[in-house]
Amino acid sequence: MNMEVQPEDLLREILVRLPVKSLLRFCYVSKTWCDLINSPYFADMHLSRAKSHRVFLIKQCLNGEKKALLSFHSDYLSPGRSIAGAAAAAPDLKLRSTHRARIKLYGTCNGIVCLAKLVPWSHSDSDKDKIYLCNLATRQFLTLPPSPFGCPDTFEDVCSTSLGLGFNPSTQDYKLVKFISYG
Repeated sequence: MNMEVQPEDLLREILVRLPVKSLLRFCYVSKTWCDLINSPYFADMHLSRAKSHRVFLIKQCLNGEKKALLSFHSDYLSPGRSIAGAAAAAPDLKLRSTHRARIKLYGTCNGIVCLAKLVPWSHSDSDKDKIYLCNLATRQFLTLPPSPFGCPDTFEDVCSTSLGLGFNPSTQDYKLVKFISYG
């Protein structure tokens, strides 16, 4: 049985095995390559192939000290690379915690990471909740606009907030849900 391999199929099979950093550079090769790399089908193939190799590297300084919490992503660990080199290569989000609220990881979904600084209550616009969606592979970060919903002043001392991140495959949409509880 003679099966012809189409050049685009071969190219897709090669590119799907490459790290995201290389793929981003290859978008400049040609419009055809860029369209292929940015297609939803290619993104699904790349994500499903990468899921089995996924471990994240997150650096978090604790109380301004030099100590850090580390976990590793396979893109940063490769043969011959030291752990220190992997830590140095990890993206630095430069998100700052305050005495009233710490940056926390609220979830991951298909390579998108939800980080947030949720303030229990605030009368200042500069100290409102901050929610970030991050694609660590492409180093793209999005700060979401403030939510109009929060804890009423009468419940501010007993209010708790949490977040949930999900993906609807039928609409190809990500959803972020904010939970507020009183009591």
